[in-house]
Amino acid sequence: MEKTKTKHYLVLAGLIMITLISGIGAGFCAYSAWNILIPLRTYFGDNRNYSQFGEITTIEWRIVGVKASDPKFGFAESITVLLLLDKGNSEPNETFWIKCALFKEEADSIVKYAETETRELHGEQSPTPMWYVFNFHEPKPFLVNGTYWIVALSQVSSGFPYMYVGGTRGLLLQNVNQFEIPAVMANPLLYNNSASIYCTYNVSGLFIMPFISLSIIAATTAASVIIDVIKRKRSNTNIKNWKNV
Repeated sequence: MEKTKTKHYLVLAGLIMITLISGIGAGFCAYSAWNILIPLRTYFGDNRNYSQFGEITTIEWRIVGVKASDPKFGFAESITVLLLLDKGNSEPNETFWIKCALFKEEADSIVKYAETETRELHGEQSPTPMWYVFNFHEPKPFLVNGTYWIVALSQVSSGFPYMYVGGTRGLLLQNVNQFEIPAVMANPLLYNNSASIYCTYNVSGLFIMPFISLSIIAATTAASVIIDVIKRKRSNTNIKNWKNV
């Protein structure tokens, strides 16, 4: 009798272990599949290098941006933009102050959603196009589904800050008379072009947890069913043994 009990316990332990391992494996598979389909860190906007087949437009006292729709839920980390910083014939200490921002379309307005840090950059006599990263301040802005404009703006002491445009995504231009990102975009000029600028963000882990939770629930349910089946078998065996006594 003791040997039978021990055997049952070993079988039960083995089945529970297999179930748990299967559940954890399923969770990791779901997690990996989610990351393949929707990476944890991703971007929206336009990361194409238009310096190779586009043209330049100034961002001196001008907001320039690209249209980008339907990001997934997550926290925005930074905006990256391809710039050409030409100091022209200015003095060696020529300086550019540049910052970026996100605007969101709401009803009939384009409203400021978040603004990045301001970076102090220096131009060159014969510049080459370079990608520059502008980080968002803490707390990082949380993105929801919708249509956004990813934009850049520059103030200069002298020289010529340029951004590269091309493509057909949707381009926004807005002249300003001060180095401030307005709360609402007023009468922007919209063109059927694009620009080399994009926003990097992290997909919220809240949307990965359901897969892991479902795997744990499935594993727990399977273990409960196995335990119940073994208990029933043991009960039937005890009844038979009692009748045979």
